[in-house]
Amino acid sequence: MASSNNSSSSSEVSPGSETSVSPAQLPPTPPPTSTAVLKSPTESKSSSTIPPHWTRSEDLLPSAAFYGPLDGKNPLLASCEKEIRELLGFMKKNKALATSEEQKHEFRRRCATTLFNIWTKYAPRLPADYYNEKLLKVGDSLCQIKEYKLALLQCYGRYLQGFTTDFDFDENKEDVNQFKTVFFPNGFGDEMARLTFHALSGKNICNYQLVCQSDANLQNEESVRQCLQILSSFRLIMQVALPQEHLCWIIFNGTLYIYTICRKLMVIGQSSKALEFLLWASMCMESSVPLLSVRYLTWRATLYTAVCQCHYDCQNGIHGETFARRALAKIDELRQLELMSSSSSLETSRKYYREATIKMAVMIFKRGVFESRRKNKNVFRPKIRLNLKEAQSLPWPRTVTERLLDELLDSTSSRFLAVLEALFDSNRRVLQTGPLQTDEMELRDVVSELFMAGKELLLLSNVGANGKLDFPKTHLLEQLVERKNIISVGASVKFAKLAFTYEEWGLFESLAGQLIPFLQKQDSPKEKKAEKDLILLLAVEPLINVKKNKGLIFPLDNDKETQSIQSYLKHIAYEESCVRTTYTEDIFSLAAILHFCVCVPTKGIQPDKDIVVDIITLLWQKCKLGLQRLNIPKSDFTKYSHKISTNKWVYLLWQISEVVHCYKLEDLDIVMVAEITLRLSEILESLGNPKRKFRKSADLSAKKGPDELPGTSKGVPESLPILKRTPVEQLFYAYELLDRTIAGMNWNCMLTTLSDGSSVIDHCYVKDSHDVDGDTYKPIASNSYTMDLHLELIQAQHRIAVVLLDQLDALQIPTVSSNSSAKGWEKFKKARSTECFSELTVMKKIKKNTLSKAIYLMQKALLLFEKDTACETSWNLLTEAYALIEKVEAEQNALYSYQKYLESTKVKRSRVPPPPILLARTHCSVTLKPAPFLSDVKVSWYCILGCKAERSYSKVRLNNNHLPNSGEVIPADGRSFFEIKDLETNAKYIFALTAYSSSGKLIGDAIGETTKPILIYPPLSAVTARMYLTQVAYQISNYELAKKVFSPVWDYFVAPPPQDNQSVICLSNIMTITQRRFHSNILAETSSILLYLFLRNIFVMSDIKIKEENLFCDNIKGNEIFPAQQVARLVECENVLVALELSNFLNDANFALQAVTQCYGLLAPIIYHNIVLVPVIQILIKCIVVLQGIPSVVHSKKNISSFESIQHMIACCIFYITKILRSWKEYDLAIMLINYGKKMLDITSGCKSLFGIDQEETTEEGTCSKKTSKIKKSQQVLVPEKINEQLTFLETHLLKLTKQITFTELSGAEDPIFLYPVVLNWNVKGAVKEVMKFKQRPRFLEFFTQIMLKCMNDEKFHLMVEICGPVYDFLKRRNESLIGVKRIRYKETTVSRKMLKSPKKFKAIVIEIGRSSDLPRRRRKRKENLKDFFYKNPSIFDMAELERNKRTDVRKMAYRSLMDNLNPLILTYVKRKRFHQILLEELPWRAQMNLYLANAHFHMFLQKLTERSKIKLGSSHSNVSFRSCDPNLFSLFHSGTILPTAKLTVDSYKAMMDVFSASKKRKHNQPTDIDDLSALFNSKSDDTVVSKIKAQSTYDSDSQLGSGINIREKDRMLAWGLDHFVKIFLCCRRAMVLAYRGGYWTLLQNCCRVFWNFSRELQILLKQIMDVCKAFPISQDSFLCISVLPFYLGTELLIDMLIKLQSTNSIK
Repeated sequence: MASSNNSSSSSEVSPGSETSVSPAQLPPTPPPTSTAVLKSPTESKSSSTIPPHWTRSEDLLPSAAFYGPLDGKNPLLASCEKEIRELLGFMKKNKALATSEEQKHEFRRRCATTLFNIWTKYAPRLPADYYNEKLLKVGDSLCQIKEYKLALLQCYGRYLQGFTTDFDFDENKEDVNQFKTVFFPNGFGDEMARLTFHALSGKNICNYQLVCQSDANLQNEESVRQCLQILSSFRLIMQVALPQEHLCWIIFNGTLYIYTICRKLMVIGQSSKALEFLLWASMCMESSVPLLSVRYLTWRATLYTAVCQCHYDCQNGIHGETFARRALAKIDELRQLELMSSSSSLETSRKYYREATIKMAVMIFKRGVFESRRKNKNVFRPKIRLNLKEAQSLPWPRTVTERLLDELLDSTSSRFLAVLEALFDSNRRVLQTGPLQTDEMELRDVVSELFMAGKELLLLSNVGANGKLDFPKTHLLEQLVERKNIISVGASVKFAKLAFTYEEWGLFESLAGQLIPFLQKQDSPKEKKAEKDLILLLAVEPLINVKKNKGLIFPLDNDKETQSIQSYLKHIAYEESCVRTTYTEDIFSLAAILHFCVCVPTKGIQPDKDIVVDIITLLWQKCKLGLQRLNIPKSDFTKYSHKISTNKWVYLLWQISEVVHCYKLEDLDIVMVAEITLRLSEILESLGNPKRKFRKSADLSAKKGPDELPGTSKGVPESLPILKRTPVEQLFYAYELLDRTIAGMNWNCMLTTLSDGSSVIDHCYVKDSHDVDGDTYKPIASNSYTMDLHLELIQAQHRIAVVLLDQLDALQIPTVSSNSSAKGWEKFKKARSTECFSELTVMKKIKKNTLSKAIYLMQKALLLFEKDTACETSWNLLTEAYALIEKVEAEQNALYSYQKYLESTKVKRSRVPPPPILLARTHCSVTLKPAPFLSDVKVSWYCILGCKAERSYSKVRLNNNHLPNSGEVIPADGRSFFEIKDLETNAKYIFALTAYSSSGKLIGDAIGETTKPILIYPPLSAVTARMYLTQVAYQISNYELAKKVFSPVWDYFVAPPPQDNQSVICLSNIMTITQRRFHSNILAETSSILLYLFLRNIFVMSDIKIKEENLFCDNIKGNEIFPAQQVARLVECENVLVALELSNFLNDANFALQAVTQCYGLLAPIIYHNIVLVPVIQILIKCIVVLQGIPSVVHSKKNISSFESIQHMIACCIFYITKILRSWKEYDLAIMLINYGKKMLDITSGCKSLFGIDQEETTEEGTCSKKTSKIKKSQQVLVPEKINEQLTFLETHLLKLTKQITFTELSGAEDPIFLYPVVLNWNVKGAVKEVMKFKQRPRFLEFFTQIMLKCMNDEKFHLMVEICGPVYDFLKRRNESLIGVKRIRYKETTVSRKMLKSPKKFKAIVIEIGRSSDLPRRRRKRKENLKDFFYKNPSIFDMAELERNKRTDVRKMAYRSLMDNLNPLILTYVKRKRFHQILLEELPWRAQMNLYLANAHFHMFLQKLTERSKIKLGSSHSNVSFRSCDPNLFSLFHSGTILPTAKLTVDSYKAMMDVFSASKKRKHNQPTDIDDLSALFNSKSDDTVVSKIKAQSTYDSDSQLGSGINIREKDRMLAWGLDHFVKIFLCCRRAMVLAYRGGYWTLLQNCCRVFWNFSRELQILLKQIMDVCKAFPISQDSFLCISVLPFYLGTELLIDMLIKLQSTNSIK
């Protein structure tokens, strides 16, 4: 065995034996050179640190054989043995004495140097066998005292170096044959093979131990890669040794190491990578005959179990079960072989077999218990499920699971282990609660059955005489081997955690209630940890189990214990709350209990890491949402401080911060920790510096003490402790919080840094060498979110530091002189404060970190500017900060160029080694590797030397070996590297190499070249620092510096416009615009923090440009705008569009809205002057498209003033765009933009269903509840499968519809979405035919109005009027059928005869709706009621009322009568309800239909006039120029009183008013206003008009168009198109009324505007006609009388609208 060999060999050289004599201390040793001489302790004290050179060559020294036999008396061997013994003795005695890091480093360096000198001195003179044996023995001794690095480099590595000196060999890449050739050239039978195996194993063990020392949890990818390489090495060694039975000890030891490493990989979730190695180890145990004995059976079973567990972790259960069954068969084969042998079975072997069998049975049960219950897809008969609640009261076994447990296992402990393994899932954390992730209810039943079985096993085995659970102190594995029916406390705790995970709340609470009192009595750390875990789970359970469910499994009968535990938790929460708050929510109790479990010292015992991390994450998510909803006034410090001191979310934030900084930061998400710290420090900064944040309340708050501020008044102990402190203490607390978080960020960077050169250079940029113009930049290092978050923390810390120094009056202000240079700013005035915290403290922390210093200077400059805006010091500080940033960029570019130079050039021969290559740097370490080096002598060893870079031209000396890990040698194999640790943060160091030959001679007799100074800090982003500098320069009004700093970053992100593709797209050659694009690769690799900073700075640059060039939105010079200013506005819009594109990339609606607003402000003068520019239209169209994609921001009413401004901006843009597009005849695009505008401007609740925003409101009421619920569900959210199916069908449907291919027509039962392509692509008649099939659907009128719009765009006005007739008829019939209106028959009087002059016109409708009235009515049999029943049965009527009502026949008759009388009432109510809902939905579309009809009649009237007068007439829009008056000037808003242009007689006016009053009093069947107004066409004289109107008002006749007029007059009216003239006003009135009834105010305004435009244009046209044609039948007075009524109605409606809007505070 290897362990025995190691112990025996180490005893031979044990330096701690009684015969060994070692000095009290080791003499100081020089660097490893062949010229060094090991002196005695007395000589070393007086000697210099630089050793003298040897005067004699090593080659002249004789070997050991020269002095006699090679035994203990040989003086050379004895001398070597003595020096080694002294060294080992010194290391054992003095290792514990080195306490500080500096002492530990000095100890290790001197030991390594001494051992190197010993081997260098004696290696050429000792026999090879003796030397190799001694190397391994010393290496084993060093491993025993845990000096793994020294053992690896100077013992095992030295031994193996002799095999690989002739060629470069990498065992991780070579095959087994090459491995044998290199390390075992003589086979495996000699002594050298044994030593080689020993050295290979020792090397791997040392490598693994070094990995664990540097990264115990394997959080670094490099650590995992090294572990996999070690596993591969072990596998290669075992593969070579496997055929040799005498090397079975190597196989066994290899499996031990493989299992140890793989277990660590499995813990971190790398089971897939560990599986192949565990499987290899299992196969090796089976293949080695000496290891097949029963003695190793337990270990084989452990390996088998690990393999199965890996399969289960990889979600590959079938392979896990198969392997377990195979392993069980192998175990049975071994048992059969033992039974066949002569030896009798002993009790010990039976225990071995039992343990192995139980482990494999548990692995089989883990999957078998679920797979046996899966539903068979071939069997359709459902299985009868067991009622689990009833089954819990039955005796064992009650379920299929319990019967399976009885069959497989024979003891309570083994069954309980099987239950735990079946429920356990390594991929699921404890707080990831919920049932089993499956849709099969049978598998969920299995989980419940497992919990039933576990609870029953626990009660049967561990319940004591007092009825409480009691647990033994032994492990569960020992109990199942001994076949004991008892369960350990660890297994019970794990069972309780599983109950929590699977949401068996009742079982968990009751079990935890009994476990916690038992665990409180124990003293072991493991049980104390379990106690804290259960306490935390009990505390977090109310937050997860919101509905207070108990689960399916009955709890244990321990109500008293549960109540006592709950009171104990309340006591903990009360005691741990430093604030006696009134917040009784569970979340604050959880925070207090978490603080108790984490922060209260209990011998270093911490709860489970996953539980703590998940609880902190849960608390922060809830706290973050609460803080986001927090509306804190930031203008008044008094209100702010009161709000902060009384807000529960701020209190919770403080609690979370306390817990986070008490816990180990390396186990937490550092991004979350940074967010918590930044949020809390922001609040503390506002409280600690009211003068800067709240200028209004600065004087008042400054006079008050810390205890007199609101929320922290005297006598109120409920405020936070931090709020009771002075402002200086609050700022200092925030400074310390940020300092600890930055330290945690540094630690996180160190854990994740890879030694591949990626963590070396700061994030900077260089000009692309491949770019011809030289305007393209590329990054020289990657940018990450943590990098920018790190810099944000530094900025926040420096900001608070500056404020704190200002509060302490310790801020040093540079002296100002007229001829001061950059160096002059380093002279400071003396500080006026003697506090411990001074600016010197901050500068000592910054040290050589140039970017950190630049950030500090920015914050200092900003504070000085706020105190004195006329001070020039702030400008000078910013200039210095900019110089520092440029210096960093120059240094990083030089380093980048040097690395590229090394990669591209060949290695040149030199005398001394070149500078080492930097691989990584953190806050306390650097990693370097030797650069390629060619010399005359072969290099065997490298040594690193280094020191601080104190001066500009510092060089490393030979005695600079005092840095940690420096002065030690590594082999020159090309794979080793140096890691210098425990360096000073923010300091700069320089390093150099020394190269040594195999004999230890210094190559070149000098030290190598020195590196450039290396900053000991993780890489930061210089680009992000530029962004901060840009913002600060803008804040202090240094615009030139801001533009200078920002310009390269703009070129870095934004690609230059293509030169060849630029074209003139405007009226002027210079007015062009090009959409700038981002570099896609840079945008994808940049963190969101930097992108947001860049986005903000784009707006900063835009604001600077607007201020400098006076491009304000209200900058109007006279009545025109200069072309140069137009160009400047377009160019600036081009830049703002980049911000818009970046906002869309970041999916930030607020910044997108800001970009659109900025563009609108720049283009506002152009829009105002109606200047036609194609770039303006393009920009505005893009802005409108972006706005319609962010309705949540556009329709947000948090700020009413901004909401109204956005609505006004949208309306102006839409109006301007559509006006220009109409003049360009881009009708389709204009209509599309108008629709966008309607959607964005119409924000009333009634209009939501029109555009699909709220589909639930369209559900028809009045149907049965089941049907309604089904309709609602179908209209909400479709499942993904259904969506995909509809999308596929829609795609094929669109292809058919657009190509007009004959196919199966629509039936009307499809989704109305399929009508969109029909309306858009079909001809009008075909589209109407298809749309009419959907006339019973809710959205019928929506699609019909789209057809009308299409007709209007195509100028098919006659067709539009034609298709509207059937639709109006259908709506009338439908409404009458829904409301149940019966036609009233009138007596045939003179009036009724006139009214029903043409009855044939309505015959079809009467027949269709009331067909039953025309047929002979059948006499319906009268139903018997309750009264008739009593009449027929008088005996029943004579009975007592109580007895009579109990009779079944009486109750049936009463129920029948009730149904007969109630059903018509309910049916009527349902119909009217449905009718009301339909009307509400159709109101906007009916109004839109009337508007379109009015438009159609208007154009048809124009056509009639054109034909009649033979004059080309058209819309007045074509005659409108931008220099003429705006038609809006004639709107109701601007105009005062409508004045007639001609005289109007009193009789005409009275007649007009009589018509108006009569129209308001009419009933349903009486004549309408159009009949009255039509009489106005019959005469030009006023007397005729008056007589006609009076006659119609007197008799209330219901005449149609032209009633009472002869046929000649009617033909004359139709020829002039006067019927269309009348219907224009009729349709406009209807549209206004419908829009008003529905509350669609925007639509109402549109209707009134359309009516105004029609009346104005008609007035102009009629004036032209009357001037040409004297026989025109309408006079000016007639037109005025006709139009005054609609005007009066529109005015009333608009006034009512304003009153309603004011009553709801919608407008001011």
